[in-house]
Amino acid sequence: MRHSKASARRRLLRIAVPVATTIVLLATGLILAATATRPHNVVLRTYIEIYQQGKNGAWEKIDEVGPTSVNFSASLLELAMGRGVASDFVLETRSTKGRRYSARLTNPAALNHNPATGRAEVNLVFEVTYDGAKATVPALLTTESLGTPAGTRRGSRAKGILGGNPTTVTFVSANRFEPAGASVPLMLVCTEQYTLTPKGRG
Repeated sequence: MRHSKASARRRLLRIAVPVATTIVLLATGLILAATATRPHNVVLRTYIEIYQQGKNGAWEKIDEVGPTSVNFSASLLELAMGRGVASDFVLETRSTKGRRYSARLTNPAALNHNPATGRAEVNLVFEVTYDGAKATVPALLTTESLGTPAGTRRGSRAKGILGGNPTTVTFVSANRFEPAGASVPLMLVCTEQYTLTPKGRG
């Protein structure tokens, strides 16, 4: 009799656990779907260290940009698809050495975000102009630790479901800048802090 009851409990658990997991996943999916289209005010604070590779292969810091801020509006879906961001997201400034620097998002972004852990990665393509030289720069941004010519840089994960509440997340990246005809490549070591606030809140 006891064996029968124990077997029944085990069968119930085998059924209950997948059902509970499915309910959680469905609820998360509904929340993500709701937040994906919600408009957000986005504040991007960016700091860029510019390194040049010498003849011996070592990287030397030659300039820096920022910290500087860019403000625009977008939903998470627009951010992920590049819609509304390609036109709004344009950074134009000068470096600490007075050189013109601009960056413009040219392609749809690919956002990979795990709401359970907060880990996120974003693939972007920028058109970057620095001191008169222009190049297309593919960039992989991460919230994790990253080895760069400037040493280890660390991002910070978002807490909770991205886009549901005011959220701050920091991405780091190291991206090669190689204009046509350039004699030596440059490396752009970027720290980018995004603060997303749902419109009507904060």
